[in-house]
Amino acid sequence: MRQVGAANLGFRDAQFLPPEPRIRVAVFAIISGSGVLAAHELAIFHRILPRHSVRTSSVVPTIACSPAMWRFVRAWRSAGDRPVTEEPTILGPWAATVVESRRCQLVLAVDLHACLTLLFELEAEATFAAAWKNALTSSLRELGVARPRIAHEIASGGFRLKPLSDDRSAAMLSAVEFVCETELHYQPDLSVVQRRLNEFPHDRPPDYAPMIAIKRLFGVRT
Repeated sequence: MRQVGAANLGFRDAQFLPPEPRIRVAVFAIISGSGVLAAHELAIFHRILPRHSVRTSSVVPTIACSPAMWRFVRAWRSAGDRPVTEEPTILGPWAATVVESRRCQLVLAVDLHACLTLLFELEAEATFAAAWKNALTSSLRELGVARPRIAHEIASGGFRLKPLSDDRSAAMLSAVEFVCETELHYQPDLSVVQRRLNEFPHDRPPDYAPMIAIKRLFGVRT
């Protein structure tokens, strides 16, 4: 990553912006690979995006729900149907919360292995699994994952729901929620926001961004 002047990155103008837009400028400077952040700028991400240990997946993925999310789903016995595959998925477990938008309530879900982020409207129990699968399919397809691999990831049929109790998972979810709410302030299109969240950098090696992690895990050639 080569270093360029602050003016080229927009930091000179960004310093006069409120905190959220200033962070957005910093984020996209990292993503673009066109420059490096000053130490105090990079420290922002190290504070809000703590390192998280890698988890293993299962045949039926688990969704650890924040208190806000749990209030909606605790009466649900499960989300979706019985699994139609006996092979573990690559993705999962997940952490999820509820985010308020201008027109509806949204589910924000983060994979605790690759940090892949999904964003979709929160609806009834009967439609939750379908909405989840649509968001996951859209994201993986956009990142170049082969259709058979996508089909396998959504073939689990359902999810196990439980309260979120792990502090590190909660910290990761909270950090992504902050960025999501910032993006929703500028962009109403959920697919665009979801894409940007998966470009957002974190400090966990070896990938440092969900989109890179997904391409590595699924063998996507770039």
